[in-house]
Amino acid sequence: MSHGELKRGLGLGGAVSILIGYTIGASIYVLIGELAVDAGPGLWMVYIIASIPALFTCFTTAQVGSALPVAGANYVMVSRTLGPFWGFMTVWSLLITTLIGVPLVAYGLAEYLSIYLTIPIMETAIIITILFGLINIIGIGVTGWIQNIMVIIFMLALFIFGAAGIFNADPENITPLLPNGVGALVMSAIPAYFSFVGFLVIVELGEEIKNPSRNIPRAILISFLAVLVVYTLVTFSLTAVLNWETLVSEESVTAVITAAHVMLPNWLVLFIYLGALLAAFTTINGILATSPREVYALARDRVLPGWLARTGRRLGTPYMAIALVTILSIIGILLGAGIVEYAVVT
Repeated sequence: MSHGELKRGLGLGGAVSILIGYTIGASIYVLIGELAVDAGPGLWMVYIIASIPALFTCFTTAQVGSALPVAGANYVMVSRTLGPFWGFMTVWSLLITTLIGVPLVAYGLAEYLSIYLTIPIMETAIIITILFGLINIIGIGVTGWIQNIMVIIFMLALFIFGAAGIFNADPENITPLLPNGVGALVMSAIPAYFSFVGFLVIVELGEEIKNPSRNIPRAILISFLAVLVVYTLVTFSLTAVLNWETLVSEESVTAVITAAHVMLPNWLVLFIYLGALLAAFTTINGILATSPREVYALARDRVLPGWLARTGRRLGTPYMAIALVTILSIIGILLGAGIVEYAVVT
C-alpha cells in the first residue's frame, strides 16, 4: 500500500455522469411535487430563476477545479486561503452532512423499493450503502462507468416523461401561470436552488480526472445545461398534466409517478419508477465518491491520522477514507430517524 497516489481514471464522460447524478438525484422526483403546491403552473420558471445563482457557482467551481486539480480541493482552497482551522471545519461540516445525507437518500430509496417489494427498510438502506462503498473502493473508473449507465437510464426516463407531458398538456392546468403571485415564485426558487448545488463536488475528484484543467470546466458546462433542460422540461410537464391545486403535501413525493400513470402505459410508468430508483442510486454513489476525498486530503496534510490517506497500489483509491465515510453513513442509518428528520438536520 502507499500514500498519496491516486489514479487519473475518470474521463470527461464519467465526470459529467457523476455531476448529473449527484445534482439531479432523487430530488427531481421528490421535491418538484412539493414546490408545485406553492408555485403552481409557473414551476418551470422557478428552476430557471434558481439556475442564475447556480451559474455563478459553476464559474467559481470551474476556476477552483482548474487551479487546484487535487483531491479535496474545497478543503485545500479554504485551508490555504482562510487558514487551516477553517479548512478543518469545512471538512467536518461536510462529514456531518454526509452522515445524515446518505441515510436520507438510502431510506428514501428503500421506501420506494417497498412499493413493489416486501423488504426491511433499515437493512435495505444499509446494504445499499455498503454496496456503493465497495464500488468506490474498487476504483474511480468503475464508479464512473456504473454512474454512466445509471444516469443514461434515468435521464432517458425523465425525457420520456417530459415529452409525454408536452403532448398530453391540458391548457386549463397551466393557466393562470402564477396563481399565487410573483412572491410565491421567488420563495420557491430558494429551495429549488439546492437542486443545483451538486456542481461543487466535482473539484473533490480533481486529482483523479484526466486532463482536469480542461475536463472540469467542460464537465460543469455540459452538466449545467443538461440539468437545466431536464428540470425545466419535467417541471413544465408535471404541472401541464396534473392540476397543481389537486396536489397536497402528503402526495407530492409521488407526483411524478402519479402524472406518469395519467399519460403513459403501465410498462413505461414502471420505467419512470426505475428511473427514480437509479436517480437515488447515483446520489449515494456520488456522495461516497466525493466526500472521502476531503478526508483523504486532511489525512495527507496530517490533520487526521496518516492511515486515512492510504491508497491501494492496484486500485489507486483512498480505500481507508472511503471505508470511514461508509461506516459513518451506516451509523447514521442505525440512528433510525425518519426521512423528514434527516432532511431537517441536513
